[in-house]
Amino acid sequence: MDTERLYSDIRSHLRDDPFSTEHNQSDPKWSLDPDGPLRHQGQIYVPDSNNLQLHVLQYSHDHPLAGHYGQAKTLYQVHLNYYWPRLPVFVKNYCKSCTTCSHAKPVHHRPYGLLKQLPIPEKPWNSISMDFIEKIPPSSSYTSILVIVDRLTSSCFSFRLTTRSHLNNSHNYSFSTSFPSMVSPATSLPTTARNSFPTSSSPSEPHWT
Repeated sequence: MDTERLYSDIRSHLRDDPFSTEHNQSDPKWSLDPDGPLRHQGQIYVPDSNNLQLHVLQYSHDHPLAGHYGQAKTLYQVHLNYYWPRLPVFVKNYCKSCTTCSHAKPVHHRPYGLLKQLPIPEKPWNSISMDFIEKIPPSSSYTSILVIVDRLTSSCFSFRLTTRSHLNNSHNYSFSTSFPSMVSPATSLPTTARNSFPTSSSPSEPHWT
């Protein structure tokens, strides 16, 4: 990297950088050199324009003499001479995206676990999944739907609710007696869920059927 050209580009982009204009004279931690560079506690401020920050990081990380340091050493090298806001986050994201590091460096964490399949239910409705469809525009005071799906047969049925707490305050549903009339294939779930709301006759409430 041509250091003189980098300094020249930094000076030329300082005039259009709002961050440097804001901190030029208002903070004692900042100082302006006679030859142009703006410094933060002695480190040259690099504006976020024209990929200048990326060029500095590439020189400190990708250069043959740098040797593709890790996040801590790369941050140390950059911080010796340069500064910009959120520098540690910038260095962390750059090192994680470096393809050379990902191919050449070993992994230091424990191996990822293997995927474990859920056990297959022995009979219908022995294992179910439940989900709430909430914050629906009210229709006859109902704003939520409880959807219950059988994992073995993919059949489902739904209940209309005013709120999620409606389950605790309402009467106990008899699942065994409700199956014949309420069970439907999972592929028809949108229709089933939509039809679980009664048609509203009020002009201020939407029609769900």
